[in-house]
Amino acid sequence: GRVKEIVPGEKRFGLRDVSPDGEQILCTAPESFDWKRFRFTNIFIVNVKSGRIKRIKLPIKLFISQVQYTKDGRGILIYGFEKPEDYRFKHGHIYYRSLRGSEFIKLTEGLDVYIGTPILDDLGGSSINLLKVSDDGESVFLPVTESGRGNIYRLNIKTKEFTPYITGDFKVLAFDAIKDRCVFGASNPIDPCSIYVQKSGKSKPVFSPNKNLLKKYDLSYPERITVKGSGGDTVEGWIMKPPDMKKNKKYPLLVEVHGGPHACYGYSFFHEFHVLNAMGYAVFFSNPHGSVGYGEDFALALHRKWGIPDTEDIKRFVKKLKKLSYIDGERIGLLGGSYGGFSTAWVLSHTKIFKAGVAQRGVYDEISFLSSDMGFHFIMSFTGGIRKDEDYQYLWDMSPLKYAGNIDVPLLIIHSTMDFRAPINQGEELYVAMKMMDKKVKFVVFPGETHELSRHGRPDRRVERLNQIIKWFEKYI
Repeated sequence: GRVKEIVPGEKRFGLRDVSPDGEQILCTAPESFDWKRFRFTNIFIVNVKSGRIKRIKLPIKLFISQVQYTKDGRGILIYGFEKPEDYRFKHGHIYYRSLRGSEFIKLTEGLDVYIGTPILDDLGGSSINLLKVSDDGESVFLPVTESGRGNIYRLNIKTKEFTPYITGDFKVLAFDAIKDRCVFGASNPIDPCSIYVQKSGKSKPVFSPNKNLLKKYDLSYPERITVKGSGGDTVEGWIMKPPDMKKNKKYPLLVEVHGGPHACYGYSFFHEFHVLNAMGYAVFFSNPHGSVGYGEDFALALHRKWGIPDTEDIKRFVKKLKKLSYIDGERIGLLGGSYGGFSTAWVLSHTKIFKAGVAQRGVYDEISFLSSDMGFHFIMSFTGGIRKDEDYQYLWDMSPLKYAGNIDVPLLIIHSTMDFRAPINQGEELYVAMKMMDKKVKFVVFPGETHELSRHGRPDRRVERLNQIIKWFEKYI
């Protein structure tokens, strides 16, 4: 059929949903393309036949991530963030806006939960619907991250009742529900994905595509460990023992640091962890301050404090881990990617507890990072922005590059040429600085790959990346 332009292209509308009767299109657009107003989101309804555009007014300003119609088409559900002029981390909330009047309700009032499941792994990622309306139209299903778990909760649109719907030690990847039954796919630490059917609150696996393959391997299930963190609160981590661990033998330890930083590790399958585990390393991963799933204040602890509370958390974990009978406290390595790359370089330049490190796709110079595809957003989010000359000094003070001379252990830097999130100059700058100071450093570059090398890269390059990491630690720890 013919393609018909409904809204002129210069409007820059984002399509969000189609009304149940198919006659209206729900769209959003920035209030302005000026950077100070870009996060102020407007909502519009476009009539498919006439092209008439109507703006839906809200009583508060929001930065909107998702919006869609209710089942009956009489209202819309909004997932958004209040005070969009304030770039600091905050939890998003769910709102209801009537289309038959001006009624506007904050449905998640008083809840301190993270909506979404940024539980990191290297499976390639999945996109889960943040606003799935129930079959009867009375509720909306929300993916929620809590203590490393990616579960589904049910929010009643009328009563605001917020109840668990799909819960367990896993990360839900996708789901659908009809009446009292639902089907969902989930990953856990020793299974990339299985399909489950849940009825009346009880679930059972009905299809496990990797079942026969997994029988060939002895996979270690992570054991939970906690410490009292830098803020006096509990910080959570997990350790994977080598699968063929021998009694009275001590093993080297690799400490993984996640990216984000507003993401987390948890109950999802991480191929890299199992590979390193199989090579004879105990593997530890944790959710230090800045991680999501532990309340807004816990995640906000990194504001203007990159590398400070989380480094203290890591130090406390290592101190505890060194006391385990099977850990060789003299052979501990550190590695991470993205913010985890930043953290690796920062921790190595501010502590003396690791024997070697691998920093991947990291940010090492906060000033030049401004030119990345999200540098502006990150700088605004984590520092409050650049308002005066002193702010540039602050950015330099929080750059691992400034402290490159303090890194006294072998460091492998891995970067990709098509990384626009943390451009390759970040790795180049740190490598050149360390090389000029006669530090033990190696720079490995993957041509044509992006920031997503470890998750979406070409298979042979993903394998080579792991080989480079293994060889580095075999040589130096």
